[in-house]
Amino acid sequence: MPRRAWLSGVVLGSALAVAVMSALIVDPQASVPQPDGFAGAATLLVLVVPALAGAGLGGLIGRRRAVHP
Repeated sequence: MPRRAWLSGVVLGSALAVAVMSALIVDPQASVPQPDGFAGAATLLVLVVPALAGAGLGGLIGRRRAVHP
């Protein structure tokens, strides 16, 4: 996996969870995914796993194309 591909995976994968947590801080009565509250937002952090896989694959494909044009 390229050196910084994991960073984009973490940022993109956690973006939805951070957005829901931010909405709860601003408006505790906000409509959020089930289960409600911060527990529901924390479960969205599972999306980091496929984001990391996608970032890693993209980085490897990009590296391979740079080496073998």
